[in-house]
Amino acid sequence: MSEPPDAVRALLEAAAGRALGELDDATPLAEGLGFDSLAFLELTVALEERFAVVVRSQEVAAGFRTVGSLRALLAARAPAAS
Repeated sequence: MSEPPDAVRALLEAAAGRALGELDDATPLAEGLGFDSLAFLELTVALEERFAVVVRSQEVAAGFRTVGSLRALLAARAPAAS
């Protein structure tokens, strides 16, 4: 498992509202980082702005379970972002 790129880590920390400890692809966003619906919304907006991708609400519910699933979504949408 690999450490998320700095840009993704910065967005995760901004959405969480705090510095995050060790992260890897298996780190769960809700249970592990304490993300609630507002944090997911903030993260979605930040991802769209930073990586110029469109993220549908269904993808947030189904796809943003772990750091790795977030990275996979970004890689599929914006290969230069991963």
